[in-house]
Amino acid sequence: MMKTETVWPMIRRGMALLVLGILAAGFSGCEADDDSEDTGGGVIGIWRRTDVVNGSTVLQETVELVAGGTINLVSADFVNQECFSVEGTWTMSGDSITTVVMGEQYTSTVVISGGNMVVTESNGTPVTYSRVSAMPTCDDYGFGGNDNWDGTFLATVGGTVIDFSSNLYVETDQNMMGVGGFNGTKNMAFVIDGTTAGAYTEANAAGTYMPNISVTTDAYISQTLTLNLTTVEANHIAGTFTFEAINPFTMASLSVTNGQINISHP
Repeated sequence: MMKTETVWPMIRRGMALLVLGILAAGFSGCEADDDSEDTGGGVIGIWRRTDVVNGSTVLQETVELVAGGTINLVSADFVNQECFSVEGTWTMSGDSITTVVMGEQYTSTVVISGGNMVVTESNGTPVTYSRVSAMPTCDDYGFGGNDNWDGTFLATVGGTVIDFSSNLYVETDQNMMGVGGFNGTKNMAFVIDGTTAGAYTEANAAGTYMPNISVTTDAYISQTLTLNLTTVEANHIAGTFTFEAINPFTMASLSVTNGQINISHP
C-alpha cells in the first residue's frame, strides 16, 4: 500500500497553480499607462500580496502587468517550500479584467487606490496587492521552482491522450524526488522515494492525476504503478510509466497508459 503522505504534497502543488490561475484572472485587466504617468488609476507595474500567520510569512504572490498585454506571476509557498512561475496575457474593458494563463481565461474587477490594487474575483472575494519595485524569480526564494523546464510529459488517461507539458517541474528533497506537469486544469505528478534512474513501483513511488484541480475531491491516486526512469540527471529526466488509479473519495477507477517523460533544464 502506498504512502498517502507522499502523494498529497503533489496535489497541493496543483492547487497552488490553480491559485495562480485565479490571480491571473484578477489581474488580467489593466490600462496601458506607464508608471511615470500613473496617478493611482493605472495597473501597469508589479504588485505583491503577502499572507502572514502568527507572525510568519506563509505565502507571497507577485504579479507583473506589462504594457502590451503580458502578465507574469510568481507564487512562493513558504510552508511547503514550493515556488511556481507562469506567464499569460491580459486585457481590460472598463474595470473588467480578463486574463488568460495556461490556456484558462478568468475575469474579475480591479480597483486601484493609492499604492494598492484590490482584485475582486467572480465569487465576490476581494484580494489586496501592494505596488513593489522588483519582480522576483523562484531562485530568489531559495527553494523549488518550475523555471525553464521544457520537454514532453504526456499519457493516455482513460483512453484519451493528454499533454501535461505546458508547465513542468522537478524537485528533490533529500532522497525523494517530485516530477510533474500541468496544462491549465489537469495535473499529473509523481513522488518517488529515490533520485536515481531505475524501475519504481507502488512500493517506492506514487502517481497522482487531477482532472480538475479546482475540485479537491477529483483526484486519482495510483494503486499499481510501473515507472521506469531511464535518465535522472540534474538537467534531464526521462522515462515511461503506466498506473492504475482510484479516487479515494468516489472509489472510481482510472487507467493511465503510454506515459512519457522527457524533460530538461538548460
